[in-house]
Amino acid sequence: MGFGGEDFGAESSTLESSGRFEAADSSVLDSSVLDSGAFCSMIGVCGGCSDDEVACDLHHKTQEIKEAFGLADIEFIASPPLGYRARGEFRIYKEGGESSAPKAGGLDFGDLDSGKIDSSKIDPVSPQRFFLAMSARGANKRVKITSCPILLPNLQYTLSELVKHINKNPLLSHKLYAIEALGTRAQNRTQATQTTQTTQTTQMQANQSAQTTQSAQPNTAPAYPSIISLIYHKQLDSEFEAAAKALESKIKAHIIARSKNKKLIISSDRILDRLEISGKEYRYYRREGQFCQPNAFINPQMIGFIKRAIAAHRRDDLLEMYGGDGNFSIALADSFSSVLVTEVVKSASALIESNAALNGITNIKSVRLSAQETIAALRGDRAFFRLRGLDMTAFRFSHILIDPPRSGIGDAAILGFIARFTHIIYISCNPKSLHQDLQTLCQTHKIERFCVFDQFPHTTHAECGVILRKKNIE
Repeated sequence: MGFGGEDFGAESSTLESSGRFEAADSSVLDSSVLDSGAFCSMIGVCGGCSDDEVACDLHHKTQEIKEAFGLADIEFIASPPLGYRARGEFRIYKEGGESSAPKAGGLDFGDLDSGKIDSSKIDPVSPQRFFLAMSARGANKRVKITSCPILLPNLQYTLSELVKHINKNPLLSHKLYAIEALGTRAQNRTQATQTTQTTQTTQMQANQSAQTTQSAQPNTAPAYPSIISLIYHKQLDSEFEAAAKALESKIKAHIIARSKNKKLIISSDRILDRLEISGKEYRYYRREGQFCQPNAFINPQMIGFIKRAIAAHRRDDLLEMYGGDGNFSIALADSFSSVLVTEVVKSASALIESNAALNGITNIKSVRLSAQETIAALRGDRAFFRLRGLDMTAFRFSHILIDPPRSGIGDAAILGFIARFTHIIYISCNPKSLHQDLQTLCQTHKIERFCVFDQFPHTTHAECGVILRKKNIE
C-alpha cells in the first residue's frame, strides 16, 4: 500500500514498538475452532470477512502503514480473533414457501400425466424458513449464514434465539427486511438507572421533519444486554406489537421495530456498556441508531493508548470534534480541566451529557455544532442561540481530539484550525485519508506516537491513532 506524499517519520524515530495482544475473556475463544484453521465456513463467500490471510494479518497491515507513512517504528494492538464485534447488520434469506416442483426449463405439470415424475414426492408448498444473510463477496446477491463467530458471544446466542422464534411466528417474519444487532460485554450487569417502558411512534411530515409521540408506562425497563432492531416493509399494528413484546421477553433483548414512518420501541432504545481503562471503570449508554465503536475489545485499548500518550503533556482543556456518544471524552475528562465536545447530531449531543452524568463527570460541556460551526463559534465570527450561557472565550485548549468519518477531514480551513492546537489526537478508520490530512498537519506538527489498532480483524482495514505535537514546543 503506497499513498505517496512526504515522509512523516523524520521526527518519530525514537518510538519503540509496543505491539501486543490484549487477551480476551477465555469464554470468547473456542480453541477447537481456532486450531482447525477455519473459524467460519463462510470465509471467502460472505462479504463480511476476507479469506486473504496475508493481507488481513495485523503485522502485514502494520508494516504496510509503517512504510507508507515513512515511520521508523510504530505500535500496534491486536484484537481477539473471535467474539469481539459489538454490532452487526444483516439482511434476510428465505427458503421454501413455494412449490418444490421443477420450474421453467425443467419438467412441468404435464409431466405428471405422462408418469415422468412421481406426484407423491412433490411438496406443493414447502414451509418458508428465514435465515440471516450477508452480501456475497464480489457478487450482488445475498448468502445465507447460520453463524457469525466474530460477534460477541451473547449476541451470537441472542440472534440464534431470534431466528428460531421468528420462524415460529408469521406476524414477526412477514415482510421482514433486515435485522440490526447491538451488544456489549457487560451482559451480566444491572442497568444503573431506570428507563420507562416506552412505545414510540415517529410520524414523518411532508417536509421530512419528524414528530415523536410517546406513551410512557411507569414500569422499569428490563436491563437486557443487547438491542435487536427489526426492519419491515409493512405497517406495524397492535397485533404485531403484542408479538414483539412476547419476543422480547423470550430472547431477553430489547426489541425495536421500524417501518416507513414508524419506530416502535418495546422497552428501551439503549443499553449499558462498561469499559475498564487503566484500572478504572467507565459506564456508557449505547443507543440504537447511534454510532459506537464496533470492536468491544479494541475500544478500551484505544482510549488507554491516548491516556498513556498524553500523560506527560501539559494538559489544560480538551476540544473534541465529532464526539459521537462521548466514547473518548468521558474517559479523558479526568485528564483535563474542562472538555468541550461538539457533535452535529442533536440526539448524540444529549447522549454525551447523559453519559457524563452517569459517571458523575461535571467538567464536560456538549454542544450541537458542526465542524464549521465550531470554528465560527470559537473565533467569535457569529453567535449561536444554542450556546447561550456558555462563555466560549473561557476555554484554554491544549489538545484537540478528532475522530472523523472514513473520508477524513479533507477541508483546508478545518485542518488549518486544527493545526492551531499544541497537541492533536487523531483517530482514523482509514489510513489513506489520514495520510492525506497529515500532509497538512505535519507542516506544523510532528508525530509523537502512532498506533495501529486491529479494529477489523479478518479484513484489510485498520484503525490508527496518532498523537501530534506542535513543532518547536517541548
